[in-house]
Amino acid sequence: MYHYPVPGSAAGTAAATKGILMSGIINTIVSLLVAVFVTGGVSNIAQETPREAVNEFFTGLTEGDPQVYELYMDNSYINLLANSGMSDEDASRMHSALFEDFQWEITDSAERENIAVCKVTLTNSDFSRVLESYEKDSHDYVMDNLYEDKVTDKDQLAAACLDIYLDCLEAASDKYESVESEIFIPLESDGFSGWRVIPDDTIMKAAAGGLVLPAEK
Repeated sequence: MYHYPVPGSAAGTAAATKGILMSGIINTIVSLLVAVFVTGGVSNIAQETPREAVNEFFTGLTEGDPQVYELYMDNSYINLLANSGMSDEDASRMHSALFEDFQWEITDSAERENIAVCKVTLTNSDFSRVLESYEKDSHDYVMDNLYEDKVTDKDQLAAACLDIYLDCLEAASDKYESVESEIFIPLESDGFSGWRVIPDDTIMKAAAGGLVLPAEK
């Protein structure tokens, strides 16, 4: 039988602190939720519980679910995956590199009326140095082929740079140790259709192993 912590005991104090922490986190995301409602950035994927909604979101992300991509298109990272203009083969390379080692674990959750938050531990390869590697390798490529068609022809150059970027992603997936991050994911419910994740770039950057998008530089 489960015994609830005695108030005033060490276990009771820890439990109370945990409850206060999660309640405080819910308070901090209220303003974020209001902003998302105003901009229309909330998706239409709905689940019965906040935990189910988080699992559905990350499952769809790792499996390349087109519905997830479409519903979260205003997120910079998902937009990159969905609108990269790549061939199917290149898109598969990017997706495989980014999510082959991705894992998540929901460690806590809290609800208050139509607002919820899930505490999630994310693990992925360390992609934080990919953009730096790409910029160096692409610069070297241009300088080595400065007067050749592979550089002066824009289409050939674009194809070569994409290949360099994918090489950097795949190299990072194999070369660097995994990174782990703990994040809090806000959710909302309209009271009828279930819970919906509200992703932002902070959540997606953590899921993508710290990958820095070009616009962030």
